[in-house]
Amino acid sequence: MRPGLCVLPALLLLGGCEGAAEQIKSEGKAQAKRAIATAQDIAAHIAAWVDMSRDDRPLIDCAWQAGAELAPVCKAERLEERDGRDMLLMVSRPDGGLRRLRVSTDGRVAAADGADPLEVTHLGGDLLIVIGEERYRFLPARLEAIR
Repeated sequence: MRPGLCVLPALLLLGGCEGAAEQIKSEGKAQAKRAIATAQDIAAHIAAWVDMSRDDRPLIDCAWQAGAELAPVCKAERLEERDGRDMLLMVSRPDGGLRRLRVSTDGRVAAADGADPLEVTHLGGDLLIVIGEERYRFLPARLEAIR
């Protein structure tokens, strides 16, 4: 075989590799654009969720600093049900703080996150939940609205 003939297949292979490299580069750019768009959508959703003026989640009374009065400024929403028994609630505060609470069908409440102990006090028909310095009061009608 002549030396020039060996070079021709090598050049053809390299040309094919260059085309494949361009395709991979193009697909990578498309994936990156989709990932950025997804991240932007998630960020916009979180910003709207934290900006509590734009949603219809029920307000609950809360205070998250020692000595502060309870006021209807926190919002609560149901995240999921487990085995048809428990309800997972997400409570958000105007300062961006969050708490997850698990409420069983028999009325027991437990913290679904963190290691802070949780205390529940029944005030008439209301539930007062205390976690550290944070206090949340659930009125029965508001709790039912979340369900």
